[in-house]
Amino acid sequence: TTAAQWKVIQDAQAMIRRISGELLADAKKPLGALTSVLRRAFEGPMNEVLDVLDRVPKNEKDEKCKLAKRAVDLEADILRALTQVEAGIERVELHQAITGLLSLLDTLVKNQQEIVDKTKSAEQKKVPLDAGVAERQDALAGDLSEFISVCKTEAQTLEGGDKEFAQLVLKAAEIAETKKIKADMLIAADHLENARLAEALPAQARALESLAVIHKLLNDWRAKDAE
Repeated sequence: TTAAQWKVIQDAQAMIRRISGELLADAKKPLGALTSVLRRAFEGPMNEVLDVLDRVPKNEKDEKCKLAKRAVDLEADILRALTQVEAGIERVELHQAITGLLSLLDTLVKNQQEIVDKTKSAEQKKVPLDAGVAERQDALAGDLSEFISVCKTEAQTLEGGDKEFAQLVLKAAEIAETKKIKADMLIAADHLENARLAEALPAQARALESLAVIHKLLNDWRAKDAE
């Protein structure tokens, strides 16, 4: 093997390490729990192999053979790490998808609860509702539509992969639609706009209870999948 050929191998390994470094530096943490696997390879064998490959053509036969063998061993370690990452990346993506959906749902639940609390407080104290609450309730119906849309998009994307997860998010969207959460939010918003606070509360409560059902569905899947 000539020095030029060793240089080609070294450049290829350098590129692998550079790409790995970019993944590790990504603020979005695309590898999730697999980050530590790649980091160990990045700081260990990926780093050492570059030095070894650089030294191989500069040494005589016996030492060159030892260094070449060391390079092969290090490349095998790197391959094992990358194979482990590749095998686990689909599961990481699923967890990121479920986390994203739960984040959207958490926001819906939090905002709906705050609106209910403000409505109850104003009704009990017989005082006007804070400005903007009715508009906020109306806007939340739009956010619910976005959540349903994201669920359906995720299901379509994963239909050829993880069918269980695809069916789960479709079920979440189905619950949101069959329980008429958006309709309840809009009914509540209409009552609030017309200062009918007592009439708004039942629809608000139904919406909140239905959101809780979806939240439990997604959380239960995540807990089961983590076992």
